Order: sequence, then C-alpha cells, then structure tokens
Amino acid sequence: MSLIHERNRAIRALIEEVRAAKAEEAGETPAFVARIKNAVNALSQRSELFPIDSFPIKLNTHAGLYRLGEDADRQNALYITGGIYGKVQTQPHTHPAWVSMGAVKGLERNRIYQRTDDASVEGQGQLEVLEVTDVVPGAPAFIGSGLYHTLEVEDDIQTLHLHLYDAGLDDPANSGLPVFEAPDSPNYVRTPSAVQRQVVSGVHPSTFGEVSEALASGEPLEVIAVDHHNPLLEKLVTPRRVSLDDWEASSAGLQGSPEVPVVLVGQVKAVELAAQRLARLGYSYFTHLR
Repeated sequence: MSLIHERNRAIRALIEEVRAAKAEEAGETPAFVARIKNAVNALSQRSELFPIDSFPIKLNTHAGLYRLGEDADRQNALYITGGIYGKVQTQPHTHPAWVSMGAVKGLERNRIYQRTDDASVEGQGQLEVLEVTDVVPGAPAFIGSGLYHTLEVEDDIQTLHLHLYDAGLDDPANSGLPVFEAPDSPNYVRTPSAVQRQVVSGVHPSTFGEVSEALASGEPLEVIAVDHHNPLLEKLVTPRRVSLDDWEASSAGLQGSPEVPVVLVGQVKAVELAAQRLARLGYSYFTHLR
C-alpha cells in the first residue's frame, strides 16, 4: 500500500472512532475522553506515516498547520501542526467544544484554564490555571468544552503534533469566542466571524515519487489540478481540472468520498482554497504535489 493511501486509511479509522464514541457515550464522560485520547495517541504513534519533511514550518513563522481530515460538515476535524522553538499562543482561548492533542515528535506545553467569573460583564472575566500538561509521544491530552488554553514549544527540535477538534477551525461555531489578552488579564475580545477570519488550513506536500507510488498502487486516487498545467504529471495521469474563478462549472459532477485521497496540483494558495471547497463536497484528505 502506498504511503498516501495508508495515511488516509489511518486518519479515517480515527475519525470513525470519534463518530462511534460520540454516538455511544453520553457526552464528555471519562469513557468518552479515554476513547478520544486513545484514538489520537494510537495514530500519533504511527510516526512512519508522518515524516517531518512532509509537514514543513511555514516561511517566516515558527509553525505549520495542515488539515488531515474531517467530515463534510466540518465536524471531527484532524490537523497536524509542526513547531520550532518560539511557537507560542500566549492568549488564553477556547473552542466550540473539546480538543485533543497527541505528539508524533517533541513537546508541546499546554496550560489549561477555567473561568471563575459569572460572565455577567461583557469583555471581562477571570481565569485560573487548572493544570499544565506536556504533550509528548505516548502522553496525549484532552481539553474539555468551556476550558481555555495556551500553548508553547520550547523544544530544541522541530515538533509534530496531532490536534483533533470536535468542530474544524473554519467552522462558524468558532466565531464570537472569548480570547483573553493574557492569562492574568481580566480583558478579552471575541473572535471575528469565520468569513472575517478567512481561516484556510494548509495542504501538506508530497513528492513526485510518493504520488507515483500511489498511482501505481491501483487503489482509488483523485488527482485535481487547480488552475494549473503539469506536463510531467500528465505523462502518468490525466487530472481533473478546476478553476477557482469558475468554480461552480469546473467542479460540476465532483462528488467526493472520504475513502479516496486527493492529490492537488497548483499554487499553494489556490490549492488551499480548493481543498476547503472540495471538503464540502465529501472529500477529506488532501496532499499537494509541489
């Protein structure tokens, strides 16, 4: 089995377990938390699926964030994030529901907070630390609904962590959530709407050799060119062409399956926007041939 197909199957297995846990457990019970952490931990231990070079740090930053899979309604969204020393989110923030993290490589320190005020004064609140947890290989974390956290990377290596969210980062439910100025500050602002934030997750790169291996495997694979022509690739496969400027017409007839990985070809920003739109059509896992 090719690396691309094996990675996709492992990601699908995690998301299917999340759906099952939601259906079979009554809310964020200890049993639910254990199932989610176990699923995230099991995938994070498959380090052979996540070579560090496939998830690079973005230029002029300390981090890289790439979506690995989600359901078409933006639920059960899995991301992988790389970090180097200096990657921090020092403003305590919350999410629409729970989030779980697992380490492929390195240490990500999370400080978890709860609000102690009654939320009666808009723009002001009070936080207290519940715990400090280091997410390292074999030690996943779970942050429950309504809690806040900050994170930082102080490792001397490039880290790689899985982040699993009940609702994806571009889900409208992420709008209007409090973000505190600092852990000891009483002041917070609310996150802007999803449209205003224009959240677009990265699509991680694959090599020509990895894509060739996937094509040669004989397993289902969708290759989509986004406003792009690649003569070398077209010696192996005829990609489906889509255009961001004529999306409705060019994407007509596309009906994705989460079981079929997608190789996207084109410029980085175009590929990221196309992946976000294609995810609404039922596709789940994307990689970018660069």
